Amino acid sequence: ELQRHYEQSTMNDMNGNMSSAPSMLRQPPVHGGGGNPSDEMNNANVMDLPNTVITGNSALGPGDGQGGEGAGENDGDAQIFGRATALIFVLDAQDEPYDHVLQHFTETVKRAARANPHIAIEVFINKVDGELFLSDEAKYDCRRDVMQQVTDELADAGVMPDSVQISYHLTSIYDHSVFEAFSRVVQKLIPQLPTLENLLNVLVS
Repeated sequence: ELQRHYEQSTMNDMNGNMSSAPSMLRQPPVHGGGGNPSDEMNNANVMDLPNTVITGNSALGPGDGQGGEGAGENDGDAQIFGRATALIFVLDAQDEPYDHVLQHFTETVKRAARANPHIAIEVFINKVDGELFLSDEAKYDCRRDVMQQVTDELADAGVMPDSVQISYHLTSIYDHSVFEAFSRVVQKLIPQLPTLENLLNVLVS
């Protein structure tokens, strides 16, 4: 009886901790799923970055963020992107072709840049692992193809590629690449980074 009481109390504590955990970033659902562990990267269960919007293969659709069309959509975009310092778009590298995904991405970039011209746009080309990406050359070819398609999509949408700064990162949850990518994003958002680097260099020298 004491053991059952202890187990029940433990389960209640765990449930209470889970329900009181801070909510993650706002992110739309991603197509696919199926319980694949690498899908965790495409869900919002990775890292809580303040003032950062993380989206994936199913980008923010018209009217998200309590916006509608026209002025209402602009208000919704301002609410989502206005105070954000970075937009991270997660692309499933194994979900070819990328046409429909990059169309969503292009629309998201247009809306984000209109609401916040200074927002940093980061593309995580995720799941560059497995049989499709055994060599580094295959990974670089994938990134080059994505970059070219994004350039073409932006040009078709009337957005000059030079008007938006987009960074691309090859990531996988099976190595350190995803953590390095997040680290690069965070470093860009730190205005005092050069000063901090100089102080660290002085400290270790």
